[in-house]
Formats: sequence, structure tokens, C-alpha cells
Amino acid sequence: MKKFKYIIPLILISLVFIGASCEKGSSPAKSESEFAYPFEGDLTESKITDNSLGDNNPKISGDGQTIVYFKDTEDENNYIDSIGIAGPNGEKGVIKIVGGLLPEKSGLMIDSLDISRDGSKVAFIAAPFVENWWSTWPMFKYVYVLDLKAETLAKIDPQELPEKFYKDEADAERAEPVRVALSDDGSMVAFTVNVWGVDFDSIHDAWGGDDNMLLIAPSDGSKEPDVLKMGIAEAHVDMDSEGRIFYCKTDNENHSKYELSVINSDGSGNKGLGINIGSWGLVASNNGRVVAFDKDKGTMFVASHNGNIIAQTENYYGSVNITGDGSKVLVYQGNNKLPKEENGLVFYNVDDGFSVDQILEHRGYKISSNLIDVSDHGEIVVFQSWDEDTDRDYEITSIYWKK
Repeated sequence: MKKFKYIIPLILISLVFIGASCEKGSSPAKSESEFAYPFEGDLTESKITDNSLGDNNPKISGDGQTIVYFKDTEDENNYIDSIGIAGPNGEKGVIKIVGGLLPEKSGLMIDSLDISRDGSKVAFIAAPFVENWWSTWPMFKYVYVLDLKAETLAKIDPQELPEKFYKDEADAERAEPVRVALSDDGSMVAFTVNVWGVDFDSIHDAWGGDDNMLLIAPSDGSKEPDVLKMGIAEAHVDMDSEGRIFYCKTDNENHSKYELSVINSDGSGNKGLGINIGSWGLVASNNGRVVAFDKDKGTMFVASHNGNIIAQTENYYGSVNITGDGSKVLVYQGNNKLPKEENGLVFYNVDDGFSVDQILEHRGYKISSNLIDVSDHGEIVVFQSWDEDTDRDYEITSIYWKK
């Protein structure tokens, strides 16, 4: 299941230049048939990685067979350079991106990872290395799509698009990708870009984050991206199984107001849903249910693709994700209003008014609050955590129900 990708305040740019290829696991990922729909069978916690250099931002395919994450393999540089691959109960292999499929020095954008629901493609954003990169802003960035089976990497370049849409703005020469979302089969990738150098005074202001674009392109890089919408909030994008793309459009008069919106992948059916979303993101289920945060009401909600609120609650603090059918929301919460035993990783039942469905007992790890993911049926949960022993290095952990 491909889900939203929550906001991380600090964008980590990892830079390394090394030569290698791929270390393959000796066995394929475990089949979904070994794992039970929640909540039957034995609940098991598995520490997938044990890497002193750190692993980040896990994502799981909808079928639960493939987990991917950003991985650091070079002790000398200590920067993320690879994509790690795992099944729910262990690491399977590593595909070297920087210095392998991507030979030039580059930095992987750590909050940009996504995997298609069928587990065939992985999308992320990377920036070529430049001297004095820490003072170069904005940087040139590109969308990359990795074919996991063929181990090939396609590059999608949106840099020239602003000049076509802002012809009167001489400085509108850079479109910086921010978030990515893959279609179910991985054939298409939707992504947002931040357009720099544009200033339309009271109408738009690039520095206010409003002169941004929502784009879509074939994931093999065979065609230039199409612009679906302008004037969007760049940190919000996800796609459901019907090809509906969920995003947030901005208000011309109030640059901090974002309206939850939906558009079809062919550009048709664009509409706002009348919900004022918060700045940290949204996640879409397979069938077009969206979980997000209502900025005006201060509540977490699940809405349909038509804008109808299905459930909402004020008893929430943390990060969220949603199962494929939209029936359960996974929350990592730390809320002083709730009993201590209801904090941590919790499944809520959407169709029963956010009643507590299942509390996961896993207090041994410190979870990185923005980085949780769940398979379509909810039987496998994956998250990033602080290592229990060192209390320093990031690791990837899963929880699953085994038949």
C-alpha cells in the first residue's frame, strides 16, 4: 500500500561518491499468506535492521511482501546512499543508488521515499552534488524511479516546466521536487514541485510556498511531466487505486490555508473538498478515503473522496497511516489526555467513530513519530525507531501477525 509520506521538518541531504552495485538476499520476500489479517495469530515484533550507520523512512507495499527504506552503507562518509529491501521478518538485500545505479555524487532526499502497492517500483528524490551544497538553495533536484526487479533507475526532470508556465518571470527557472506518490502498478508517478523565483505579489508568492505545481509522469521517464495543477501546497500528495490524486490547493489571500482537493490522473475532475487541512500531510487508502488533520477544528479526520467526513476525533497527537480499505487508522500517539496504556501504536476503527481497535504492545523501542507505515490489510506494521541498545542509531522494526 502506498501511503502518504509525512512531513519531516528537517530535510536531510546525504552525499556520497562510491562505486558498487547490489547485494542480493539469498531468499525471496515472504508471501503475504504467511501473515494473518489483524488481529489473528501470534503478534510478533521483528527488528529488521541492525546498522550502526542508521536506516530511515520505511515504506511497505500494499501486499505486505516488500519493505524498502533508505540505508547508509559507507562508514567513511556516513551518508545515506542505498535502498534497503526487506520482508516483514528480515533484511533481504541492498541496492546501491549513489555510486551504483547513480554514479555521480548525489544526495538522497530522506523524506521522499514511496513504493507502489504491487511492490514493483520505488520513487525518491535526489540532488546532484555541488560544491558548498550547504549554502546553495534551492538545489537542482530530480525524481528517480527504481525498478526493483530489473534494478534500473529512471530519471524525471521537471526543471524546464516553470519557463513554460511563467514566461514573464525571468527567474522562474527551477522546479524543485518535494514529494512523490506512485500509482498501484508503479507505471505513473505524481509529484509536487516548489517553483522558485516567481513573485505575483498578493496573488502568489513563491516564498510563501504557493507557486507550486502538481505533476504526473510515466515512471520510466519516457515522457515529460504534465502539470495537473498550480498553486498547491508542495508537501501534500497521495494517489488511490482509482488514479485519484489527493493534494492541497492554497488560498490566494491566505497563504497558510490549505484545502484538501482531488484530481484525476488525466487532469479531469479537479475539485476542492471544503476541508481546511493542516500543514503536515495526508494519506489516502485504496478506495479514496483520506486521513489528515483539520487545521480549523484541531481534529484528526477521515474523509471520502467526495469530501464527506466519515469519522473525526480530538483525542490525537502523533502520526498516522491508513489501511487499504480505509477501515482502520494506525496512529503513533503520545497524548497526555489519554490513559497511558492508550499511547504508542494504536489501531482505530474508522467506521465505529474512531473506537480503539487494537493497541500494539511494543514499548521496547522509541519510535520516530513521523515514520510509520502499514500494509493494505493491516497485518504488517513497519516503523523507524531509535536503537534500543545505543539509543542513537535509527533502525527499522516491524510488527506482524503470523498464522
